[in-house]
Amino acid sequence: VRRLERRAIDIGAAIADFNGRQWQRVVQAAIGVDIFKREPWLADQLASFAAENAQLIRSLPEQALTQIEGMAQRGVRTGQSARQISAEIQERFQTTRARADLIARDQTAKLNGQLTQLRQQQAGVETYIWRTGRDERVRDSHDALAGMLCRWDDPTVYSDDNGQTWKSRSSIGGFIGHPGEDFQCRCIAESDVSAVLESLGI
Repeated sequence: VRRLERRAIDIGAAIADFNGRQWQRVVQAAIGVDIFKREPWLADQLASFAAENAQLIRSLPEQALTQIEGMAQRGVRTGQSARQISAEIQERFQTTRARADLIARDQTAKLNGQLTQLRQQQAGVETYIWRTGRDERVRDSHDALAGMLCRWDDPTVYSDDNGQTWKSRSSIGGFIGHPGEDFQCRCIAESDVSAVLESLGI
C-alpha cells in the first residue's frame, strides 16, 4: 500500500504541477503578473489523493483474483473445458483493466478540479464560468450550465446575467456540484477574475 501511495503521490504531484502552470497562465494573462503563492494545503491534498487512490488500485486485483478463483471453480464443477474457463478469465482481466483506466481518468479529473477550486479561492476568485467539452459526450445536466456564472461557495446556483441574480440549478436541470466532481466529468471552471481585478482597481 505504501508503494502504491508513493506512486499515487508522484502522479498527484504531476497533476498539481500541470494545474499550477495553467493557473499561472490565467493570472499572468489577466493582470500581467507572474505570481505563485505558497500552498501549505497542497501536501495534505496530495496525501489524501494518494491514500484514496492506493486503496482503489489495491482493491482491483483483489476483486479480480476472487472473481477468477470463483470462475475457475464454477467452470470445473459445471464441466467447462480449460479453453472455456481461460476465455472467461481473459474477459475478466480485460474488464478489470478497463475499470482501472476509468478510475485513473476519473480521479485525475477530480484532483484537477479540486486544485483549481483551491487555487482560485486562495486568490480571492469567488465565481467561475462553467465550460464543457462541447461534444456529444457532455451530460445534459452539465450542458445546461455551459457558459453560466457559478459560485464556489454555493454549487446549487447559477447566474445568466453576470451575477446580478442567482437562480436554482435544479430549475434548468443543472448538475449540483463543481466541474470535475461528477464521474468522468471533463468540464472545467474558467476563473472569473473580474471581481478581483475590480478590487485591485485594474
